[in-house]
Amino acid sequence: MSEHEPPQRLFPESADAEPPGPGAPGLTEQILGVFTAPVPLFRRLAAHPRWGAALVTLMGFTLVMVLVWAARVDADALLRADLMRNPHVAPADVERTIEVWGRLLGLLGGFGVLVGMPVMTLFLAFLFWLVGRAAPGPGGCPDYRQALSATVAPALVGLPKTLLVTVLCLARPVRGLAPDAISPLSLGVLHATGRAGIDALLRGFDLFALANLVLLYLAARHIMGLKAAGAAACAAAWTAVTVACLLLAAG
Repeated sequence: MSEHEPPQRLFPESADAEPPGPGAPGLTEQILGVFTAPVPLFRRLAAHPRWGAALVTLMGFTLVMVLVWAARVDADALLRADLMRNPHVAPADVERTIEVWGRLLGLLGGFGVLVGMPVMTLFLAFLFWLVGRAAPGPGGCPDYRQALSATVAPALVGLPKTLLVTVLCLARPVRGLAPDAISPLSLGVLHATGRAGIDALLRGFDLFALANLVLLYLAARHIMGLKAAGAAACAAAWTAVTVACLLLAAG
């Protein structure tokens, strides 16, 4: 072999071989990606579904917010009006009920975060997975890990709201406001109708919730690989579950 000839490789590279794509996005990449480049992020998550760290982060931020709110809220202002209208609570029991529930707000809120959020996430992901099975996209049926990732990743857009509510609870009197009524971006803050159900919906569907809905549609398209109709069905399922939860919470 001439010294000017390049060395021969045992396994020459194919001329049309593609470089490996980016790997699984980390937590920081997911948080930044939902704000800056959601579609490329979701395409990476389609190949490498990740949801555990994002869910733990959402739960951690929400738990801090709930505990801070519970420590600062005026339980009397929060509960008295509803208890006075409740036919199952005797007027003589109102004071005692307020005292007991005031002590349990943090405990019940923490339970709702640590148990309710994972259960709701698994349930929504199951609904999305069923949609993917009933109306698969061109790439076939998505797996459950992709459905979980499509459920959790869009919700990261709500982290600034959670942080904002926590700061507001620390910075000013909470009075008898529930957490969803504290954010200045809530539609319910701008206009209250006096009807519990409607006001709960106005408070629940703020700018962050609408952004979550749009991102969820994109996640169903690009993580689960669904067609437009399937992604719209996932968005409709998320909306229906959210409305039901808001109305139940409003009583």
